[in-house]
Parts: sequence; structure tokens; C-alpha cells
Amino acid sequence: MNQLLYNAVMKLPSGLQFAVVLVLVGCARESTVIGKWQLQKGASDPNSVGQDPNLAKRLYQSATYPYEFKADGTFSGPIGNSGTYTVSSHTVTMISTSLKVGAVITKLDNVRQTADLSGDGKTLTAHSIQIKGFFYGTEDVPLERVDSFR
Repeated sequence: MNQLLYNAVMKLPSGLQFAVVLVLVGCARESTVIGKWQLQKGASDPNSVGQDPNLAKRLYQSATYPYEFKADGTFSGPIGNSGTYTVSSHTVTMISTSLKVGAVITKLDNVRQTADLSGDGKTLTAHSIQIKGFFYGTEDVPLERVDSFR
């Protein structure tokens, strides 16, 4: 806090000082998931993607695991999936509603995946995809924020 602001706050009654500090803390920049993410450099690909060999093939072909989160609450994922997302604290919940393979778009029945956003906003750890109670993948996938995909 610069000296001028500090001096101004210190002249306020103590109850008001507390309120000003709360407002300043509340206005601090929060980590955001908005942007592009891909597999962290040096991280290994998950060694298991469930029992679907087609899913495994598509994941390994897209070894950067690109995710893009937009400000409007939509996202696109690494296997051609897309849908909506929400953020609660540091947990990102993605609901895939469609899957695009080539020119074919298939409607999905709310396929759910979660990820954890690090406190500094630099790492997003994607967890297994849950399809009708079955989890695809057994390892977490560490992602890093990027300006453009490799």
C-alpha cells in the first residue's frame, strides 16, 4: 500500500479502517482459469485412459492436452469435447455437452470433469473424466497456462 493511501486510512476511525482494509483485500486480483492451458512441459502423459481405446488414441494424438476456458463460461477440451464450466473457490467443474470428431458433432449427456486451480493461478490439475459413473483416466494431468498451443 503506498504511503499516501496508508496515511489516509490511518486517519479514519478504527471501525472504518477495518472496513477499508476488507474492501482492499476483496478487490485483490483472484486467480482465474480463463485462457489457454496445456500439459506442463516435462509432465508425462497419463498411462491409463479407461477402457475406451478410441479415447486413448485421441488423447495421445493430442499430447499437449489443450484446454481453453472463455470468459462466457464455455470451454473446449483435449478430445474435441466442449461445454460449460463453473469455478468454486479453486475447483473448476467442466460439463461437456458435445464432442466433435472431424466434422461430426455428438451431443453428450453432461459428462463431468473437475480440475484444481493453484492459488497462484499458474497450474491447473485436471482429474479423470466421469461418464455415467465411470472414470476415464487414473492420473491427474498437470496443465500450465500458455499464450498459444504448441
